[in-house]
Amino acid sequence: MPSAALEPTIQSTDLSHMPFLFQQGGDLIMVFAWSRFRPRRVPQYSRSGTTRIWRLAWQKYDLRSGAMGLLHRLDTGLEANEVACSPCVDTVEGGITVSFIGTAHHGTGPLEHHLFRMRGPSLDQLQPAVAVSSVPCFCGFSRPDLTATGSGADGYFRLEGAVQARFSTSFTEIARLSYDPNHPWQLLITGTLPNETQARTIIYHAKHAVVLGELQVAGAPTYKPALCDGVLAQPLPVQSRFRESWRVAFTRHYSVSPTPIRVEPA
Repeated sequence: MPSAALEPTIQSTDLSHMPFLFQQGGDLIMVFAWSRFRPRRVPQYSRSGTTRIWRLAWQKYDLRSGAMGLLHRLDTGLEANEVACSPCVDTVEGGITVSFIGTAHHGTGPLEHHLFRMRGPSLDQLQPAVAVSSVPCFCGFSRPDLTATGSGADGYFRLEGAVQARFSTSFTEIARLSYDPNHPWQLLITGTLPNETQARTIIYHAKHAVVLGELQVAGAPTYKPALCDGVLAQPLPVQSRFRESWRVAFTRHYSVSPTPIRVEPA
């Protein structure tokens, strides 16, 4: 039965985005992008765009009580004006691997996005981030057995490691590549379809090469969600006249619905 603490929706920190969930003991840990700026102030530090400065942070979520723990910042080692977002976490081979998308030249030149990775014995003992590749990357993750990368400008992505292939999708652009840590071959792919503005998220099984369906909540598409242990977390827009005001919401009431969205080797 669903926990009463998750009925119907529990909301977490304001200005939180791109969650990733994994289980540790009796708690869910949420690693996510977080902005220290309140909605009334949106910094415009990039010559190539108006991008909020997101940082990485984490919190414990108690499945029994529904309580959120203290917010802890993750120090990436990037310069103070760079963006860090879209985290993914792997704990399979001992210790913790955190990958994320970070920027270069934010506020000083043409903005670049790259895939970074940090490793350490725990979230509060991570080494400074190192770039996985010098090739720009707008979405993706890196764990010891698999690396996923996408440019964000089209519907293609690449897997390297236990699966080696380039894939095309029905999406015109891909906004996030993630996975379910309890089922790490089930990739969560968020993208936009032709003639649509609302993003959708599908589950693609990379080992079986099959789309399992589209993730939905109350029949509606989900945007950059996280899945773990039957819990779905997704950022929802907050009523505001300011851009990029988000709050992560938790629920057990989601579905994986049939979809014509395709993923196939390119």
